[in-house]
Amino acid sequence: MERTQYKKSSKTQDRILDVAEDLFSKQGFDATTTRQITAAAGVRTASVNYYFKTKRDLMIAVIDRRFDILRREREAMLANVDTHSGDQPTQIKAIVEAFVLPLAKLTKTDPVGWSNYNRIIAQLALNKELPHDTYAEKINKTAEKFIVGLKATSPNKSLNDVIEAYQFLLGAVLFAFTESDRFTQALNGNSQLAQAASNPKPLVNFISAGLVELFDPGQ
Repeated sequence: MERTQYKKSSKTQDRILDVAEDLFSKQGFDATTTRQITAAAGVRTASVNYYFKTKRDLMIAVIDRRFDILRREREAMLANVDTHSGDQPTQIKAIVEAFVLPLAKLTKTDPVGWSNYNRIIAQLALNKELPHDTYAEKINKTAEKFIVGLKATSPNKSLNDVIEAYQFLLGAVLFAFTESDRFTQALNGNSQLAQAASNPKPLVNFISAGLVELFDPGQ
């Protein structure tokens, strides 16, 4: 009996997370109410408070369940990049691959969910609403590892230049892996999300070439 109740609770929690992720991505965090979430999930209004305490805690849970998976895969690839040998373009491309390829692989397994996740991250970043405190530190730690890696490939560049380069990397990837109908017709019926997930090589090459040019000592 206890095991059955636990499974039901887990399913309810997952349903709330799925619905919240969808609504946050479409409407934004502020415009989405807990009543809308619980109504769409088919649960009682008090369920959000029961499982997540506050709407902000629910937002963190929505982000966290995907971020942790992506963070582990990205950091595992990044750890294998040797920034102390080889030429700079090869090093930079390997770092970009560590950032892009895990997301491409995951997106193929759940295109809608990962597109929603990326849209939420982009919205929060643009509105400067990303969760603060310990969660912000968690996000920043992964970002710092990629910034450190990029800096090692181009020691002549200032830290501000490298942070700017990382922001370009992040922005390009968020756009490429967010579902949009804007370029669907131009892509023969495929969205840029489908293109990026099925064949991330052009995106990797594009970003890598841009960063190499940006880090050119002559610039």
